[in-house]
Amino acid sequence: SDFSLDDLFDFDDDDELKVKVKFKAKREASFKNAKGEEFAHLKVKVKGKAKVEVTVNEGSGGATTELWSAKSAIKKVYYTLTINGVEVPVEFSNHKWQDWDRQWKIPGLLTATYDAKFGTDEVFVDTKCLEAPPADLLLVGFAMAYFMHPSNYLSRAENEAQSYARQVLRRHS
Repeated sequence: SDFSLDDLFDFDDDDELKVKVKFKAKREASFKNAKGEEFAHLKVKVKGKAKVEVTVNEGSGGATTELWSAKSAIKKVYYTLTINGVEVPVEFSNHKWQDWDRQWKIPGLLTATYDAKFGTDEVFVDTKCLEAPPADLLLVGFAMAYFMHPSNYLSRAENEAQSYARQVLRRHS
């Protein structure tokens, strides 16, 4: 049998509560050249799930302790890049988002690489287009790899999920 009399009459000293959350995050950036004219617009949209578990232990004398754990996972990422009014494709590996090492390619224009190192991470941008100003392409590539890296959203999603779970559990306790 999988239960005891304590479970039958709800005398168990440990309670486990779970909250599951789906999340979406968006970020946009506009890029302007030295003349102040917008030459590019970049959007990233991230979709994922987060799960928060709380184990409440009741000790002697009615004292309780709470053990919180949170996990999040990104399910899908979308990039939209427009340069001089023309949408250009962004190629990237759309999985294993917990890995910080990542590469983005904009065919014929640039390759941006995020290199996660112990202590100090590095971003490399290799510009390939001779017609476009290299500084403009460098700016777009760096912003994509550093500020719009999807792994940034994982820890933020876990923190937001824990905050939401606390609100939900307070309402229902």
